[in-house]
Amino acid sequence: MVGGFVQEVTDWADLSSGLEPIERVRTAKRVQDLLRELERRFFVFAGLEAQRSREAWWRSPQFPVLHLSVIRASNPNIQYVGASETKQKV
Repeated sequence: MVGGFVQEVTDWADLSSGLEPIERVRTAKRVQDLLRELERRFFVFAGLEAQRSREAWWRSPQFPVLHLSVIRASNPNIQYVGASETKQKV
């Protein structure tokens, strides 16, 4: 489940620049459906970072890098902010 989600996001990220608008909408829907399925038992964290090539950082354009983490909701390292009654039981 998790591996399939990460692989699909990776594939679509690689192909997204060449997709037609309707395919982008279908892709977004597919990823959203996969995400909903995962969120039943996992937390998904994502961040986008602009990076440059290390070899020629002074002249290279920035490119986006996606950082994606999928962590089991029952992981004891997850810290909840706020009152203890807001912690969801998983």
